[in-house]
Amino acid sequence: MDGERIHDTARPARTRARVGACEVSLLDLPGGRNLPPRRPPVSMLEVIAPLEGPVAVHLELGTPLAVRENEVVYLAGGHRYVIGGQTAGRVLVVAVPESVVIDYIETESLIGSVHESAVLQPVKRFLRGLLEIAEPLGALPEYLIETLLWEMVVSIVLEGRSADALVRPRATCLDRATAYILANRADRALTPATVARAVGVSPRQLQRVFMSAGTTPSGEIRRQRAELARSMLQNDDFRGFTVNQIAHHSGFGGAAELRRVFSALGHPAPRSLRLRSTPVSVRTPEIVSAGRAPSAAG
Repeated sequence: MDGERIHDTARPARTRARVGACEVSLLDLPGGRNLPPRRPPVSMLEVIAPLEGPVAVHLELGTPLAVRENEVVYLAGGHRYVIGGQTAGRVLVVAVPESVVIDYIETESLIGSVHESAVLQPVKRFLRGLLEIAEPLGALPEYLIETLLWEMVVSIVLEGRSADALVRPRATCLDRATAYILANRADRALTPATVARAVGVSPRQLQRVFMSAGTTPSGEIRRQRAELARSMLQNDDFRGFTVNQIAHHSGFGGAAELRRVFSALGHPAPRSLRLRSTPVSVRTPEIVSAGRAPSAAG
């Protein structure tokens, strides 16, 4: 089966899907005419990916950007743009919070393109599948899909990191590696080796970078997975899930591994954490009267 091109002309169940703070839109492009102007909110970044191309992305200032099927363009910071093309086709537009990818984008140039992305076609198929879902998503599916959308956009941007305007010169290797781990911590296939490849360094160099900060790549992966599991255990939306299920959704192999990591990090046992009252899920500083020590209940 040819996985390089997507030519499914069937109409999905919907042409727009809102998932948390993200939005996925499927736009019909009339041949020879432009779509209405778009301007993403200042806090959002939009990724434009043609299903049938090429298309032209016309910016307020500058030369139009030609985008083929194996390419994407991203725009952020409230840039106004118009999509057009000589032939009829469809375009996927994914909007995510700019904060998700800001560590990989030069703040002075929030317009860029990514060519020959290895993950683009699987991402397009996932987005089409998302638009096929007609019924509302539950709390956990929405949370997981939103996280996956973030990871996909970060992956696409990272693949084009050698292009202009990607990866801030002042962003350190540690910053980029930590951000990548945060975006991919729920993936059980995440390893120090995959992190090293993502940020463009050798595993040995990555190890030295984390050791200079007093930790290791493996330790950071475990810590961020534990934080994800802890937040899910303390969230009433996930009360219906077992500790083992939460462990899997957080990137661990199972409940036993989760318990070991929690113990190593000094966290309460998962079941004990879940039994605590809901207000404990968000730790806020206690207001302590003079001469009175804070409660040890936390």
